Amino acid sequence: MTMEAPPSGLTGLTGAEVALRRERDGPNTVPAPRRTPAWRHLLAQMTHFFAAMLWVAAVLALLAGMASLAVAIVIIVILNGLFAFAQEHKADRAAAELHSMMPTSARVRRDGETITVDAADLVCDDVVLVEAGDRIGADLLISDSHDLSVDESMLTGRASPSSAATAPRCSPERSPSRVTRPASCSPPGHAPALRG
Repeated sequence: MTMEAPPSGLTGLTGAEVALRRERDGPNTVPAPRRTPAWRHLLAQMTHFFAAMLWVAAVLALLAGMASLAVAIVIIVILNGLFAFAQEHKADRAAAELHSMMPTSARVRRDGETITVDAADLVCDDVVLVEAGDRIGADLLISDSHDLSVDESMLTGRASPSSAATAPRCSPERSPSRVTRPASCSPPGHAPALRG
């Protein structure tokens, strides 16, 4: 099912409006985190405040003649640091996987025409056309939907897609439905949406 034109009033931004928003807001990208060497992460796990207290306790136990207690404390600090480092590394890999799942393009209405743009070129108030199977590369406000449901399982863990009901943008009593990234539409729905 393909949507040829959005509802009346959603003709999209003009080229000048797009340029103004891009200059004001910048690209639709998540800044890449600074890369810190792995050894610094591991060192941080071994030297944070509570680990430092345990290192001091190990030295005091050794000075008091309790070598077995000192060794036990050192082993605990090392095991705890290695476990925390492994968890942090796993979380970083999961975040990188989510980032790689982001779509690279989107269909939008600009100057009254439907065009495909890079996801990084989406700007606030862009009219994004969403169809079944599309991956969504930005927060969107659903302006009109037809049997649209959204799979947000990567973010929420929900097993079934959630309904993307329409709520008018100008309605003071209801806030518009929000589609968060990364998400994919489930068949058979489609919808125009505003880049929030």
